[in-house]
Amino acid sequence: MTMLNVGLIGYGTAGKDVAEAILGGQAGDTRLAAVLVRDAAKYADVALGDCLITDSEAAFFERRPDVVVETAGHAAVFRYAEAALSHGCDFMVVSVGAFATRPCSTGSWPAPANTASGYWCPRRPSPGSTASPPPPRGRWSASR
Repeated sequence: MTMLNVGLIGYGTAGKDVAEAILGGQAGDTRLAAVLVRDAAKYADVALGDCLITDSEAAFFERRPDVVVETAGHAAVFRYAEAALSHGCDFMVVSVGAFATRPCSTGSWPAPANTASGYWCPRRPSPGSTASPPPPRGRWSASR
């Protein structure tokens, strides 16, 4: 099996966890090739083996990642997804909220296409609805 070169966008909490997993051999046959950050000078004391920490998009893609893992927030998805794909990279999104559009004033998100209201909220009924909200399920309960 061929080693997979990983480019990481962002080095905050999620980015550090991804980098640690790759460097610790917990991510299969992967190699951390480059980390793209806003200000590389902030990370001058960070040692990640032969991984390049850069704030240059060009230098990041020169490391030829096979897959780019975004851990930097919604803006990074919009800014770098197309660039990654145009460089022949797969693009993995961690900030999945970037796929949601238009949160409404109640904090709900656009509904699946089969709902009449156009918005869906897991803990509150749709505006104008007399239905009770569904009970919380799984580890994301109303108490959190």
